[in-house]
Amino acid sequence: MGTVIMGKVKSGAMREGDSLLVMPNKAQVKVLAIYCDEDKATRAGPHENLRFLTAMLRLS
Repeated sequence: MGTVIMGKVKSGAMREGDSLLVMPNKAQVKVLAIYCDEDKATRAGPHENLRFLTAMLRLS
């Protein structure tokens, strides 16, 4: 189980397995899966709209 986050990559890239810091709560999460439109992807780059499934690692 996890949380699905929807948004847009402003800069950089993300891949499955990456650890991210989600603001404003500074929650550290691990990326379990990435979806661009309805297609599963292994990475996402700048200006892509996406949804990604996360697992909570730590809440600061």
